[in-house]
This record gives sequence, structure tokens and C-alpha cells, in this order.
Amino acid sequence: MTTATQATITGIDVHAYLVKDPARAIAFYRDTLGLTPSWEHPQGAEFELADGSTFGVWKMDDGSWHPSAGVMFSVPDVRQAAEQFSARGLKVLEGPFETKAVLWQFAGIPKATRSCCTSARYSQIRSNDAYRQPPAPTGRGSARFEQGAMKIRDAFIMAAFLAFAAAFSSASNAAAPKAPPNTPTAEEMPFVTKATADLNAAYGTTSGAAKAGYFRYNNEDNTGAISWVNTKYWTSDEMHPSQLWYDVKGRLIGVDYSLPYTDAKHPPSMWGILPARWFLFGSHVHYILRQPNGSLKYGLYLEDKVVKAHGGDPAHPTAADVVKAGKAKSASQVATTFAFPDLWDLEFWLVPNPSGAFAVKNPNVKPSANAEKGM
Repeated sequence: MTTATQATITGIDVHAYLVKDPARAIAFYRDTLGLTPSWEHPQGAEFELADGSTFGVWKMDDGSWHPSAGVMFSVPDVRQAAEQFSARGLKVLEGPFETKAVLWQFAGIPKATRSCCTSARYSQIRSNDAYRQPPAPTGRGSARFEQGAMKIRDAFIMAAFLAFAAAFSSASNAAAPKAPPNTPTAEEMPFVTKATADLNAAYGTTSGAAKAGYFRYNNEDNTGAISWVNTKYWTSDEMHPSQLWYDVKGRLIGVDYSLPYTDAKHPPSMWGILPARWFLFGSHVHYILRQPNGSLKYGLYLEDKVVKAHGGDPAHPTAADVVKAGKAKSASQVATTFAFPDLWDLEFWLVPNPSGAFAVKNPNVKPSANAEKGM
């Protein structure tokens, strides 16, 4: 008879807060308080402080907001924790499911655990098996972290949304600049229009992308995008973006342009694109595994610190690093591994989007039944 190991909460992973305007909130913490985002996405960001503590801000996919706070608890095994805490009364609402960022599980907080001041909404569980995003983020690729975004830590996130000081939220929003609209401005339209035409002509199908050196590295996210990357173009030009997005039928639907990250106060100013469109895509390592049936497993990544902890160099990852991290049994199982450096990232849709080319989702792109729940 085998005795199951008990799921144990090992620490607080991150505190998180809902915001109405991610760009303004991020700018407040970055420009007013002088904090540098450790991960950034169009829908939010995380900030890791010198003492190792982490907090984040996030905008819900549907734009809903209420005064809130959440805490994420770390556990060694997300699925095991889900099963055991469910047996104790935690109501699972959704998941677990993989995103480019994390493996999430949504669950209700049992009434008995609520204090007089909580307004419990859901629990989340995330694990470290796959990478917009991180969310994604997510970039769309790594970030659509989900939109996207990242499976950065094994974590059990119990998001009991608390009443939070509305005055602080208002002060934060007042101190930061307004986010740009989802629709291109008059100055941005020439570049977006030309890029849409040129990139469709050059990479309209996945076969065209493959001939140009791009390769798939992620699964379909909840926007219907599957990301392809070319690591030669971390410094992108108009015809050579770093990432291309395809739908399940192989149609080109979106793009990421990238430039080496400089500092938070100096985003790129080029092609007529508003500097506020660019966001930080934090460094990490991606890898692809060969499955026993010959297929490939996508959407996998390692944090830089994990690679370093096993004696590797995140800037030059190897199959051996993946094995040492316990993610593969042998180097032969690792089909590909590559470094994703700190980048400024710009992303937009290349198919008509009634919500705007820079919107997170596109009503004209319908995710398949197999799409992941996040970005």
C-alpha cells in the first residue's frame, strides 16, 4: 500500500491586485516608486523586490474590476495539491490548464476560510511544466502570457480578493500616463498596414515561416494563436519580426517585433509606434521535448535561476541543462532549447480585428477546442 505525500504550502509566491489600466499602474510603480518589473505583459506585471518578495498587478480578460488583493501560495505539486485541497472542501471551478505562462487551476474558497473582510472570488493553482504568456504573458509567444504568459514557479494561488484601499488605487492611476488605444493612431497606421501586407506575403503560411528559419515553440493559446520564433531576430527589422502567430489551420494572424531591453524609462521610439506599446519580455529558457510516439511537446520553459542553480548558462542553454533540471530523462529527448533574452516587445494582429490591432483578443479569430485556457 502506498501512502500519498501530503500537499504542503511552502510559502507565499506573490501578492496580486486587480487594476483597470495596466499601463498606468505599471508606470506608477516603475516611474514614481522606482521599481523595475521582473515580468511585464499588456495585461499586467510582476515586481520582485530585493528581499525576494513579489507583487503583481493584473487586468482581467473581460476588463472587470473591483477593489481587491490576492495571495498565491507555493506547493511542490500543483495537481496533487488540487486533489487534496479539493477533498478538504476547496471547490474547483476550472482547470488545471496550461498557458504560455503557467498551469492554472481555478477554485472557490470554502466559506469557512473567509474572514469578515474578504470577498473570495477564486483560487488558482500554477505549476512549472510549461511556459503569454505569461503569461504570457503573454509575449504572445512566451508572453501572451497569456498574454502571457510564464510558468515561473510551482504555486498554489489562493486568490481571496480582499477589500483594498480605493484611494491608493485612484492615486496610482492619477500618477501614471493613460494607456494607448487598441486601435492604431494615424502615425502608427502606415507601419501596421505595410507590415500586415508584407508579412502576409512573406510568411502567410507556416511553410513560408519554416523556410525563413522560424519554428514553432508554443501551443495554441486562448486567443487562437500558435507562436513561431526566429532567434536571429531578437533585434527585429520591418521584414524580420522575432515571432509570428498562426492559427490551427496555418494562417498568419499576428506578430511580435523585438529589440534588446534597455531600461524601463527608454522604450523604443521607431516606425511611428507609440513607445507605450512596447513592453518588457523577461529572459528565460525555452525547450521542446520529443515524445515517445515521435511527436513534439511544446510550451515548455525554465527560469534563468533554475538553469543557473544547476550550473548552466541561461544565455547559452543546452539539452544537458534541461536534464539537470529534471525536465527530461536524457539529452536525446530534448529536441530544441534556446535562450529568450530580456526584450522590448511589440505585438499586434495581422488579420482584421474589430477590437483594434493592438487588442489582446480578436473576435475574428476563433480558438479551437484544444486551445489552452490562457495566453
